[in-house]
Amino acid sequence: MWLRVSIDHQPVMINGDRILKIVGLPKEEGRGCMLFVSQTEFITVDQSLQEVMISLGFEDRG
Repeated sequence: MWLRVSIDHQPVMINGDRILKIVGLPKEEGRGCMLFVSQTEFITVDQSLQEVMISLGFEDRG
């Protein structure tokens, strides 16, 4: 499954099957979250944790 996100306001597609863990950024760092693709490698995206979870189908929109 492909996940459409943005990195530094540039749209990108990430293979959602490779995501191992999703961690939200602290409020003081602004909006966004980290998508871990291994135990040490991650990608920081502009979307919030909730937006990514909804896109992956793990959270209800209602």
